[in-house]
Amino acid sequence: MSDNDLRWEAFKERLFRQNQFSIKLGLDAMRRALLLSGNPEQRAPAILVAGTNGKGTTCACLVALLEEHGFRTALYTSPHVIDLEERFRIGGSPVSRDEVISVGEEVFDRFAGEDAEVRLTFFELTTLMAVRIFANHPEVDVCIYEVGLGGRLDATNAIEPSLSIVTTIGLDHQQYLGDTIEEITAEKMAISRPGVPLVVGEQEYDAAQDVLMQHPLASVPARPEELGVEQWGILQAPYQRRHFATAASAATRWMDKPLDADAVIRAAARVRWPGRLQHLTVEREGETFEFLFDAAHNKDGISQLVAALEARNFEPDVVVCGAMKDKALADLFSPLAGMSAKVWGVHIANPRAAGPELLAQHLPPGSPQGSISEAMAFLEQQAATSQEPLKVLVFGSIYLLGEVFSELGLRASDLVTYRI
Repeated sequence: MSDNDLRWEAFKERLFRQNQFSIKLGLDAMRRALLLSGNPEQRAPAILVAGTNGKGTTCACLVALLEEHGFRTALYTSPHVIDLEERFRIGGSPVSRDEVISVGEEVFDRFAGEDAEVRLTFFELTTLMAVRIFANHPEVDVCIYEVGLGGRLDATNAIEPSLSIVTTIGLDHQQYLGDTIEEITAEKMAISRPGVPLVVGEQEYDAAQDVLMQHPLASVPARPEELGVEQWGILQAPYQRRHFATAASAATRWMDKPLDADAVIRAAARVRWPGRLQHLTVEREGETFEFLFDAAHNKDGISQLVAALEARNFEPDVVVCGAMKDKALADLFSPLAGMSAKVWGVHIANPRAAGPELLAQHLPPGSPQGSISEAMAFLEQQAATSQEPLKVLVFGSIYLLGEVFSELGLRASDLVTYRI
C-alpha cells in the first residue's frame, strides 16, 4: 500500500470513529459550525432534495440537466457505495482524495475533538466538508444536497435553499420519523421554506401528496411522456423516468426558463446513478456474468424493482441479497419466494447488518449464506455449469452493492453521475 493510500485509510478511520452510525437529530450544532466557518454554504445557491425513494436518481438527473444547460454543479450524497470521495462530486465526478483529506483535516481539527466548541457527528462532519469543498470551487453555479434522514432535523437542513425538492414518500425509518405517511411527509417537507419554490415528485400515497401540496409554492412535474425524450438511455423503468421528470421540473423552476429540448435528450442519455437498476456485464474466471444491481431496501423500493424486472424480462439465475437488521426484512425479501432463482444471503461487513440467524428467518429455506468472496465463488460454480451468461440480481443494502463492486474491481472514481 502506497503512502497516499495509507494516509487515505488513516483519514477515513479517524472520520468513521466519529459516531459513524449514530443519529443526532437537530440543527443547532450544524448551524453553529457553519457560522464559525464563515458560512461557506452561502457562496453558491443550494438545492435540497429529500424523500424516501428516488433522491439519488433525482439528484443525478438534476446534475445532468443543469450541466447540459451550461451550469456547473456540485453534488453531495450519502451514503457512498465504494468509498468516501463519492459523496462529494463536481460536474458529476468525485473530487480527489487529496482534496477530501485537505478539507477534512481542517474540519476535524476544529469540530471533531472532545474539547471542540462544537463537536459534530460523522454525518455533520461530512456535510460541513461538502460545503467547504464546494466553496473552494468558484466555478460551481449551484450545489445540490441530498438530505440524509428525514429533513426537519437533518444536518443538510441547516443550509438555506433556493429550491427544495421532495421525491417519493414511503414507509422507512419509522423509529425516527413517525409511523404514518403523514408524519413522515411532514418531516421531509420541512426542508421547504416560505417563499422558496418546492417541487413535489410523483407520490404513491395520496396522504403524502395532500401534505406536500399545502405549500403555497408547491408544483408537480410534467408527465415523463411530455418531455419529448425518445431515447431514455439507462432510464428504462417508469419510476426512473418519473424521477427524471421531477428533476426537469426542478431545473425549470431553478433556471426560471423553459428547458432546451436537445439538452433534455442529452441529459437523459448521459445521466448515471450507480447501483440503481445498473446493468454490468463481467468476464471473470473465463465465465460471463450479467449483473443487475439495485439498492432497493424498503417495501416501496422492492415493489419498483419487481416491476422493473418484469418490464425488462430479466429472470435471474441467482439472487445475491443482504440488508441492515433494522429494515422490514419480511417485506424486502418476500418477492424471493416467487422466484426460481437460487438465493445467496450475504453477511455484509457492517455492524448494522442482518446476521445469519436473522437472514435465515426471511430468505427461502436452505438458502446458503456467507461473505461476498464466498458469494462470488458460488457464482463462479453456477456459471461453470451454465450454457448462457449467468444472470445475477444483486439487491438490498447499498453497503452490499459496494462490497460487490469492490470485489469486481470497480473504484469510486468509476461511479460518475454524468458522463459526456
